[in-house]
Amino acid sequence: MIDLSKIKLMNSQKLPLTRKQKQIIQEYCYLAALKTLSEEQSEQMSKILEIAIGDEVIDFLIGEADHFIGHKFNIIDETVCKNHQANLKERIVLEKPEADKITS
Repeated sequence: MIDLSKIKLMNSQKLPLTRKQKQIIQEYCYLAALKTLSEEQSEQMSKILEIAIGDEVIDFLIGEADHFIGHKFNIIDETVCKNHQANLKERIVLEKPEADKITS
């Protein structure tokens, strides 16, 4: 099982979760960390992903969990991540003046 207590979210601010949301995220992490899923587990994963469509908190945490799991199992290439982050920063800086014009 993956220890979610070590994941820091939004500058260490606590993210308010309902008990149900916490259970859903824990189940997702458990399933996502398995090598293969049974038919029943696949159906449960599908249900969780359907729930995430309508719940922004669960959707966000699934993304965070995927990232954490990717690092835990060495699936994520750090170079690719750093290049992607650099591209995003460049686009944000380039597009920011346009956003300033709109809000002015």
